[in-house]
Amino acid sequence: MRKLFFAIVLITISANAKAQSTLFGVNANFNTTWLLNKNINEAGSWINPEASFANSIGLQGGYLFGKNTAIKLELNTFTVRQKYNGEFQFANNVSVNYKGEDKVKFYDIPLMFQISNNGGMYFEFGPRMMLVRTSLGSIDPVQPLTYEYNARNISHQFHKTIFGVAAGLGINIKTSERIVINAGVRFTRSLSDVTKEMDKSELFDSFYNEQNKNENLIGLTGLYSHYNKDFEYDYAPTTLFTGGIMFGVSMNIITKKKEEKKPVE
Repeated sequence: MRKLFFAIVLITISANAKAQSTLFGVNANFNTTWLLNKNINEAGSWINPEASFANSIGLQGGYLFGKNTAIKLELNTFTVRQKYNGEFQFANNVSVNYKGEDKVKFYDIPLMFQISNNGGMYFEFGPRMMLVRTSLGSIDPVQPLTYEYNARNISHQFHKTIFGVAAGLGINIKTSERIVINAGVRFTRSLSDVTKEMDKSELFDSFYNEQNKNENLIGLTGLYSHYNKDFEYDYAPTTLFTGGIMFGVSMNIITKKKEEKKPVE
């Protein structure tokens, strides 16, 4: 899938020969972010996902073909947060409530194909590749003297590269001949598994063994993705989903003017 993504990027870059203008700009997103997992959704009081929010900022560049078609490649710093609440259940019917969070930062590289009408309304879609930068996890028990951690490196539970798709719609507002402001909504979904499958011994050591310190540790998503609703070892893949509002400003540099046909004498 990585080779396919880069092949599409190279084809896009080579398309500049037919482009009428080149665009460069910046963009920002504010999203609701979710790490969706079948086991976690069915776990009951063990773990409950909460609505979580994060933002992203980045650069964009691309080509404009006429007035209504564009191809854009973005490089964003993208943050995904997933908050949880639940309870640890121990022997003798002892349970402890907790709140926790897994937070992942990516380099996000979407390649967006955009189609618009004469009024500026647009629809966009395309593939994306996400590279994990850092991953931090935390657990904050409501009651003291229980298992907890803060700002733990949980990169071991995630694949380094994740592939997905993105789609959105919005409006392009032309403020001058070269400056365009765009605003809209965008939704993204991963196609490849976000978390890693581990055997039981590796899973236990990666969550509870603090002697590992900052190596080979996981968080709540990595732990509970491996247990079904009966708390039996049964791994389920994790899907990343985001949706939110986005804003951008771009400058168009005209590289090829439309040729006017001369009247036949």
